[in-house]
Amino acid sequence: MSELLNRSQICGGLVACILLAGILISGGAVKPALAQSCDKVGGRLGGAVIGGATGSMFGKKKGRTGATIGGALIGGALGARRDRRERARCLEEREATKDRDMQRQLDYDRQRLLQQEQVRKEIEEQRLYEEWKKQRLGS
Repeated sequence: MSELLNRSQICGGLVACILLAGILISGGAVKPALAQSCDKVGGRLGGAVIGGATGSMFGKKKGRTGATIGGALIGGALGARRDRRERARCLEEREATKDRDMQRQLDYDRQRLLQQEQVRKEIEEQRLYEEWKKQRLGS
């Protein structure tokens, strides 16, 4: 009987942990589209679940609920810190990719302008040669 009671307390603790994790996650505001794909909540949610489960193992009787909630809060906070670091890394990678793409575009534009200038010079040389040839044949 005590084992059944123990299991129901653990399940109750996990349910409370999952509910608390949902509350922690839903606190976010609407983010711009660029940053949205870098926003992950897996660390916060996972930390809350693991923290709550760990807390429920250490709590005794009535203190188990408090230990579960405390563990979920601490785990969620640690997971959120991990999520912030991951988001910063993701945004840095995105910025670096934008910089590389911009540099490629600038290199392409520079090369295109150089080729246009080269073609213009060749056309001018061809025109001068044709003009010289007409003068030579005409005289």
